[in-house]
Amino acid sequence: MLLLCSNGLTCGGLRDCAAQFGGKTAALVVTADNVYKEKNYHVPRAREELRQCGLDVTLFDVDTQPVGRLAGFDVVEFIGGNPYYLLRALRECRAEETLKALARERCLIAWSAGALVMGPTIGIIDVFPRR
Repeated sequence: MLLLCSNGLTCGGLRDCAAQFGGKTAALVVTADNVYKEKNYHVPRAREELRQCGLDVTLFDVDTQPVGRLAGFDVVEFIGGNPYYLLRALRECRAEETLKALARERCLIAWSAGALVMGPTIGIIDVFPRR
C-alpha cells in the first residue's frame, strides 16, 4: 500500500488506514531534511501518529543506514524536507526496488517532499516560482 499525504497521518482516516495494514514496526525516514534529520520539528508528531497505529517506531536515515534494512519494517514513512536532496539520496543508494517492494507488500507512507519523490516525477516543483 502506498499512502501519499501532504502532512503525515494527521487525520483519523489515514491513521486507520495505516493501522489496518497491521504489523508491529515502523521506520520514520528523516533523510529528506538534510539539515536537521532526526531533530526535524515534525519528528515527534510523526512518531506519535505511528505509535497511535500501534507501531514501534525507529528513526531511519538512508544517508547512514543501508536502504535494504527498510524491508524489515512493516510500515515505512518518509517525512518532508528537500525533494531534490531526497531523490538524489535514494538514487545513490539504489532504493527503487526496495521502495517498490514496500509499496507492494507492506505499507509505504510519504508526505511533502517524500510524496513528491514517490510519484512519477517531481517536475511539478518547477511550476512554482523560486524565491
